[in-house]
Amino acid sequence: MALTRALPTSLNPATYSLTAVIASSAALIDGHQLVIADDLSNIERPDPLPVLTDHDASTSAVVGTATALRAERLENGETGLLATITLLEHPDRDRLWELISSGAISWSVRFVSTDYDDLRDSIVVNRWRLLEVSAVAIPADPNAQTRSAAEQRWAADIVKAVSRARLDQSLADELIRSGATRQQARSRILEELASREAPSVTQIHVTRERQSPIANAVARAFDGQESLAWALRAAGIQGRTPAQVIARAMSTSDLPAALESTGDRILQQRFSAPARGVLRIANIRPLNDYREASTVATGLVGEARPIRQGGEITFSYVEDSLAKYKPQRFGLGLVATPESLSNDDLAGLQQGFAELGDACLSAEVAALVALIEGSANGAPAPDGLALFAPEHLNETTDETGITLPSLGAAIALLRSQATIGGRLLDQEPGLILASPESELPIRQLVADLQVNSRDEFNPWSLEVAIDARLSGSYYYLVARGNLPLELGRLTPAPQLTSEVQFETGFYRAKAEHSFGCCVVDHRPIVRISTASGV
Repeated sequence: MALTRALPTSLNPATYSLTAVIASSAALIDGHQLVIADDLSNIERPDPLPVLTDHDASTSAVVGTATALRAERLENGETGLLATITLLEHPDRDRLWELISSGAISWSVRFVSTDYDDLRDSIVVNRWRLLEVSAVAIPADPNAQTRSAAEQRWAADIVKAVSRARLDQSLADELIRSGATRQQARSRILEELASREAPSVTQIHVTRERQSPIANAVARAFDGQESLAWALRAAGIQGRTPAQVIARAMSTSDLPAALESTGDRILQQRFSAPARGVLRIANIRPLNDYREASTVATGLVGEARPIRQGGEITFSYVEDSLAKYKPQRFGLGLVATPESLSNDDLAGLQQGFAELGDACLSAEVAALVALIEGSANGAPAPDGLALFAPEHLNETTDETGITLPSLGAAIALLRSQATIGGRLLDQEPGLILASPESELPIRQLVADLQVNSRDEFNPWSLEVAIDARLSGSYYYLVARGNLPLELGRLTPAPQLTSEVQFETGFYRAKAEHSFGCCVVDHRPIVRISTASGV
């Protein structure tokens, strides 16, 4: 029997409209997890929502609108944010429609979190502002698919389930055509199985007699037999206390090795988490050894020039920059007594290992903060001048505090930066770095720049990073895709070693971390000074 294919019921070629899951409550690949309320009360959004391609904020990238946003429960149990997407008149509309119809296009949203919980393994976004939805090739959310593509996969699942139940394939065709849900299809298949004539079979049951422990104890006492515990004690065989069990386990190599492996895993999780604070403005680079590390300078590349007939191309040079640094060793240890291990059942060591990782991360952050605020104008840049030297033209002052004019002046300075060869860099503002004292006014300022309607587009999509080690006298504007600092790590995460002291039985663990950092470019960062602080 020929299989009836599932038609993409959510796609309407006449109106170029479709239904898609644009976001869900599943964990994203960057560690964020969106909360989607049933009434969408925790999501601020324009109506209609602009549809772009690849999160390109230019007006030429607008290909449609998204309306009728609602929350629905998906087949996998997650909460999905659904929208009706309509493609507008566009030169590439037919090609985009073909890609969507074939299932090659997924969906992705850009958002700004307004209330979140920063957990160890993820960032749960409780309230957020939805800016736009984009057609992408690789989504951050695996559930963000066009409903027709999901229905095609569900049709294949129906065919497989009917085949395994050895039912007629006409049942699969009927379920596919009717658009049955997962629960409806499961119920229908079970009904068909129950309606079959049950074959006559011979069943063999093997049972095992299980006696009551209380009955056994009473019978032993009636016969004058002692309990096992008393019998062992009478024979001089004593049980071990929890402290003795821990001490005995520590005398072997298995338990210390297992604890060390657990500590390594916790440290790796700490260092593989998304960067926060000042770490977001540093390019993280692996190092091979403790020798001096150098960076590459491409600032001499100038303007492209016309090539005359018979002429030659003018070459620029890529050479080592003056920005160099050496990795330095940092370390911290902890000691646990046998009594503390037995009383705490080893759970306290996990928190201790996590604190070791946080201490090493804190050392990196302190070193990076010293580069931008360790002296009046920051650490030396590759040209030998201080990071915020007057010659660099990357500092502005606002006597009235954190205001839109001061941010506009900083953006103008960022865009006017050029290479040594004189070519403008065309840098886009991407991130504002500030102290906790400046967080509230900066977030209010950025919120005023976000999208509130279809006709408004935030030209920068500025993000905010907060670091408690920064002073409240400055905040910083950093370019997108071009970072001013470099952080070199000898290993991806701190190295943990441990031992059990023979004399005391103490368990000792130490974490060693080697890293170095320097200023690699003054052009991607602008410092805004607030004369009176925040």
